[in-house]
Order: sequence, then C-alpha cells, then structure tokens
Amino acid sequence: MPGKSKKAKKAKKARKAALRRAEKERKARKAQHRAAKKEQQRREKQRRRALSGGQARHDPRQRKKAARRRLRRRLLLLALLALLIGSSALLVYGVKSLPVRLIEVEGDSPYSEGVLLETAALSTGQPLLTLPVQRMERSLLTALPWLREVDIDRRLPDRVILRVTPEQPVLRAESAGEEYLVTAEDKILGQAEEMPDADRLPLLLGDFTGVQIAEKLTFAEENDSGIYVDIFAALKDNNLLEDTRRIDLRNPSELQVFYGGRFLIELGDSLALDKKIHLAAESIKSLLAEDEHAAGRLDAAAEGYVYYKADSSVPDLMAEPEQLPDPAPDPSTLDIPAPLPPEAAPDPETTPAAE
Repeated sequence: MPGKSKKAKKAKKARKAALRRAEKERKARKAQHRAAKKEQQRREKQRRRALSGGQARHDPRQRKKAARRRLRRRLLLLALLALLIGSSALLVYGVKSLPVRLIEVEGDSPYSEGVLLETAALSTGQPLLTLPVQRMERSLLTALPWLREVDIDRRLPDRVILRVTPEQPVLRAESAGEEYLVTAEDKILGQAEEMPDADRLPLLLGDFTGVQIAEKLTFAEENDSGIYVDIFAALKDNNLLEDTRRIDLRNPSELQVFYGGRFLIELGDSLALDKKIHLAAESIKSLLAEDEHAAGRLDAAAEGYVYYKADSSVPDLMAEPEQLPDPAPDPSTLDIPAPLPPEAAPDPETTPAAE
C-alpha cells in the first residue's frame, strides 16, 4: 500500500508537469504568432511606403495615380465644404426672413394697442428673429410713464406677444397748483385729472423741485424725503393709508395727517413718527368704538401721549388745503404815508359825506 501511494503521487506530479509544459508551449506559440503578425505588418508598411515614396517617385504611372487620388480627395472635401456652407446660409436666411404675421398684446394696459405698437415701432411683416427687442422695451418704458414692466416675447414661426404691466399710483402730489399722480417708487405718472377717481388717493403737500412726468418726485430739502418715507410706512403699517386724505409736510415742525375725513392728526416734528402714528391709530380705534361719528384733532406731538379735542370743523379744513400764512412784513420796508399836520387836516364839517 505505501508503494502504490508513492507511485500515484509521482504520476500526479508528472501530469502537472506535463500540463505546465503544454501551457508554456501554447503561450510561446501565441507569442510567436503575434511577433510574426507584427513583422508582417511592419513589412507591409515598408512596402507601401516604398511604393508611395521612393518607387512612386521613380515610376511615372504610380506618380500619376497618386496625384489623381490626392486630387479626388481634395475635390471631394471642397464639394462637401461648399454644400455645408450653402445649406447653412440658406437655413440662416430662411429663418431670419420669417415675417411677423401676428402680434398679441397682453396685460391691463392704460394705452391702446395702436399707441403701444407705434411707440415700439413694431408691426407685421418685420423679420421675427432680428427684432430689436431690448430697444423696443426701452422705448416703451421711456415714452409711456404708465407702464411699469414690458416684455416682448417672440414665438416661432410668426408670432410676437407684447406683455405690459401698468403702474399703480398711491398718492397725489401738489406742486405749483397742479396735482400729480405718484407711485410707491416716487415715479410721477401724470396729472391727477388723467385718473377719474384720483380723489380717493391721499394728497401730499410739500416743497418739491423739478416736477416732471416720468421722473422721480424730489423734495427741495433732503430731510423732507426721509420724513415722507417714514410717515408713509407708518400709515401703511397701521392700516391708515387707505383712508388718509392728506399728508402735509410743508412745515417740518408741524406735520399733519388728515384721516378718514374726520380726524386731523398733529404730529409735530419728525421725531419718533412711527410711535406717534401708532398711538394715533389706537386712539382713533377707541374713539370710533365709543362714537362712530367722532371727529376732531389728535395732538400726537408729545411722544407717548395723544390728546383728543372734538372739533366739528375738521371736515371743512380737509375740503381745501390750508394756505400757510405769509411771513410778517418788515415794518421798515412798508410804504406808510406820514400823518397830516393838524392845520392841514380837513374840517369834518366842511367835508361832504359820501353818498
């Protein structure tokens, strides 16, 4: 038994050795085959190089064939290039020449469609893809102050959509006896008479400079602009803006707000305007809760306190803006005639009475 196991092991080792030798021989044959193939390819390259180079240069027939092949390749490339350029040019020309056949206006425009199209220089028949859209939008916003936003959208194959968003005035501003409509961004839209229900907007009284339509409303004093912003924001925060009838900033030390047609809010100076208006709003709520017909003056000039005084004449004050009193004249500049001397005074008995 021990002798048989040794023979089996030797046989197994011999088989493994034979398999390894066979594997090595197979790899060697594959390596030889690859080497032979590479050599064949190298020789083929050398042969082609010799034919296209040295032999072709010495053989007139081979030289002519090579020249014809090069010429055919060049002509083919030129033809393909010309076809590509021609096709691209035709495509670009065809797309650019697509005419506009339909123009649609969207949005609640305060201007007629004709005015919009004429101002933008937009009409049917124009090339769709070459429309100067940005220039048209700038022209509309510059020439038509009642437009807030403008968007011109081109739609293939032949449609243009003009979208407009109108401005919304929030108050009136009085300057040189004229009332102008003003937006929340202080843009002057036009005269108040252009809007039928302009009276519902609060009237802003102040000292303005350079009032021009489509421009920004500016105050003569920079501080007045800050006061206006503070009052406007405080009225809006306290839900008073909608029923505010007038905001008077002509005297910075006696700021006034007319509210609801019945209350005159006296704010005094510009300190703590938000707190003063908040206290005034709370006082108005309390007064109306007690008497829905309450009317009068609310003195909020002292910070932290509001004093109410019933005054039925407040609605009459709001009918027309109060004119600021003229400054007192200088007595030294007045032309007052000197009194007559006693002997020159007329005799009352001899002077006839006026009939």
